[in-house]
Amino acid sequence: MYLNMTRVLKQRLCTCGEIDIEGCTRFCESQVQQLEQQKQELISIFKKQLRLIDTLKRQKVHAEAAHLLTFTEQDYAEALDWAASIREVPSI
Repeated sequence: MYLNMTRVLKQRLCTCGEIDIEGCTRFCESQVQQLEQQKQELISIFKKQLRLIDTLKRQKVHAEAAHLLTFTEQDYAEALDWAASIREVPSI
C-alpha cells in the first residue's frame, strides 16, 4: 500500500517537470482519510473480538458449572437410593 502510494505521488509530482502541489495535497489528504477509516474499522473489529472472547469465556464457565451440577444431582440421587435401601432392610 505504501509503495503504491509513493509511486502514484511521484507520478503526480513529476508530470512534465511541473509540480502539482494542489493535486499532491488532495491525494495525500485522501490517503490519510482512507487510512484513518481503515484504522477505525480495525479498532471496531478488535473491540467486537474482545466482546466475543468475553462471551465465549462466560459460556465456558456456565457449561462447566452445568457439568458439575449433573454430578451433584447424581450423587444426591444415589444418596437417596442408599437411604431408601437402608430403610427397607428388616431389622433383626
